[in-house]
Amino acid sequence: MDEMDLSQFKDVFVQEAREHLVSLNSAVVELEKNPDNKEMINQIFRAAHTLKGMSATMGFDKLTSLAHRMEDVLDKFRKGEMRIKKEVLDIVFRCFDVLEKLVDEVDNDVKDSKIDVNPLIEDLNNLLTKKDSGSAPQATAEKKSPVSEPKAEHAAEADPAKGPEEQDSQALSKKVQTSIRINISYLDTMMNLVGEMVISKSQLEQIGFKHNIEELNEALQQFDRIAIELQEAVLKTRMVTLSQIFDRYPRMVRDLSMKLNKEIEFDISGADIEIDRLLIDEINEPLLHLLRNAMDHGVETPEERIAAGKKAKGKIGLSASRERGYISIKVTDDGKGLDPVILKRKAIEKNIITEETAKGLTDEDTYMLICDPRFSTAEQVSDISGRGVGMDVVKTAMESINGHLVIESQKGLGTAFTVNLPLTMAIISALLVAVGNEVYAVALNNITEIISFADATVKSVGTKEVVVLRDEVLPLIRLSEKLSIAAAEHKDGTLPEHHSKGFILRVESGTRTAGLLIDNFIGRKEIVIKSLSGITKRSKGFSGATILGDGSVVLIIDVGYWV
Repeated sequence: MDEMDLSQFKDVFVQEAREHLVSLNSAVVELEKNPDNKEMINQIFRAAHTLKGMSATMGFDKLTSLAHRMEDVLDKFRKGEMRIKKEVLDIVFRCFDVLEKLVDEVDNDVKDSKIDVNPLIEDLNNLLTKKDSGSAPQATAEKKSPVSEPKAEHAAEADPAKGPEEQDSQALSKKVQTSIRINISYLDTMMNLVGEMVISKSQLEQIGFKHNIEELNEALQQFDRIAIELQEAVLKTRMVTLSQIFDRYPRMVRDLSMKLNKEIEFDISGADIEIDRLLIDEINEPLLHLLRNAMDHGVETPEERIAAGKKAKGKIGLSASRERGYISIKVTDDGKGLDPVILKRKAIEKNIITEETAKGLTDEDTYMLICDPRFSTAEQVSDISGRGVGMDVVKTAMESINGHLVIESQKGLGTAFTVNLPLTMAIISALLVAVGNEVYAVALNNITEIISFADATVKSVGTKEVVVLRDEVLPLIRLSEKLSIAAAEHKDGTLPEHHSKGFILRVESGTRTAGLLIDNFIGRKEIVIKSLSGITKRSKGFSGATILGDGSVVLIIDVGYWV
């Protein structure tokens, strides 16, 4: 196959190869925990066999040679001729790392690769020729030369165990008939066009209302239904499962726990939950920081855990759940937790806060101090943590995608970092509200109830106001005061009475609730989210902006910031 032909399939090869490598890393970590899992062994062998076949078809010799020899080792696992031990899996993991680098070279069109795969192939050869005292009888095993390239594909085809592979191939062929790969740029273009269509629809609605054109209003009702269905369809095409990044972490946790000499049990749940494709790459680095932070700062060494009356093996959890209008991702550990007293003392020493400020901080506010770039709890700086930049990266990344970080901890019991993310960064349903003479948008997913301020029971608790809704007491947030907006005048030029007008929006963000006091609500709208840029990007309390049909720009209230 010539170079021109290869260029047509390179992108598909790179994408599929990376998917197989992520799957292989995750599966082998699982196999290390449960070596008797025959189904997992077959899955690993099939993935390696497919990767080798793809590489051979594309003519990538180094990839093919290394994948081929690695497949021979995996074949011995499958046939029960080699024990699954840490020493053997370490070499397999090194193969994955080198294969990943080779795939990166293909992606970057590196013509003269400097990567030498021969030392790894030699290690694999040694495994294949070394007698394993714990292995199964090898009377029926195929003899293979450590020098020649064995035809593993022929052996695999002749093997009765090939059955599951053939079944998988048949299932895959059926799947291919009902799905196709689409270039990401096409999806982005479609989403932008749908967003522009939503704005144009709003403009047409303004024209129909202004000139009272009945035929236009009737046509717009039908157009509105079609636009919503199209919008939902496009949004679904952009949704991907969290497994795309969750599957990368077991290998990282395994390697880092060995480096830190810590025993860690890593549990993942909710990887099948879908999220906007734009968010996947944005949250990978923050989650990586949280996991590394939990392993380095959170979980103690086995000796420290035993001395504290805990099990030697620590636990780290990564879970995702779909809440009301957002995705919640949580990283937990059962380590030593955060000590508010120590955090305040270190923050004062580094001139982050004053002693007077420290006295008024709640535990939740104190935990957030670790997100300051000047802050670090590590006694020694290492290549894992201790430079104070990790948590700052997490907080900054979350704010850039309209997310919210919550830290909970109990001294001696552990810490939980919860990241709340929007389902999408494109189009949302919002309620337009009036605060004074200004108009703002509040995401409908955050609003659970609207009540008249005149019917509400407002009380003072210390220096703060609360509103009582049935048996629930919520903090009351007057947006006009928070945003320094003067009250809107009546038509006769008089100002409304301060405590008798407006509506209260009961809003939720994560586990927190509050009552937002507004002057009036204008109506529900499908709005296109536009990110803030320039000096407006530094504005606190807003998650973005949108453009209405009349061309006016409306800021979107970040509920998580205010509650």
